[in-house]
Amino acid sequence: MNKFLIWIIINLLGIVAFANELQIFVPTTQYRYENDKDQLVLNRKYQNYNLAAVIFNDYLVGVEFNHYKQDSQSGSILITEKFQEFNLYAGYYVFSKLLNNEYKIIFDLGPVAYIGQSRSTVETVIGSSSDLSVGENNMTFSAGGQATLRIAFMLIQPEIRYGYSRASSPNWVPMYGARVGFRIGL
Repeated sequence: MNKFLIWIIINLLGIVAFANELQIFVPTTQYRYENDKDQLVLNRKYQNYNLAAVIFNDYLVGVEFNHYKQDSQSGSILITEKFQEFNLYAGYYVFSKLLNNEYKIIFDLGPVAYIGQSRSTVETVIGSSSDLSVGENNMTFSAGGQATLRIAFMLIQPEIRYGYSRASSPNWVPMYGARVGFRIGL
């Protein structure tokens, strides 16, 4: 697994060499419409970390990390559920329009596809003893669309997509969120 991540990082550095722009996003919230442990369908909040590069002004490649943690306690029993997901993604700006040349305001719209890996862990603490249950790595993939508004050095990027993972319930879940970040022209 570590060799694979090193291979990915080296290739991403090679891609950045062809990039016109680097996009760095602040940690944001992503919502997923999933089943809860009580079989209620809820919007779960995930922490989302994202870094992307725009290549040849039209192509988008990036990495994403999502994290979810929930604690529930009943008497002396504490259950902590954690979910982590690492994705690589690629997209293409189908529509791109320069709205204002003086302030460099650009609007982009296009499809995006994600592929990655997720893992969930459940820790149960009863009194002073604990048990850690680590799930297997699951492949994840999703597809959807995103709009990007680039204003000078700032970015606003809402997105909606539909994703699959054996670790989520149900397996197919809608995901949506908005990111805010900064762009660096290269």
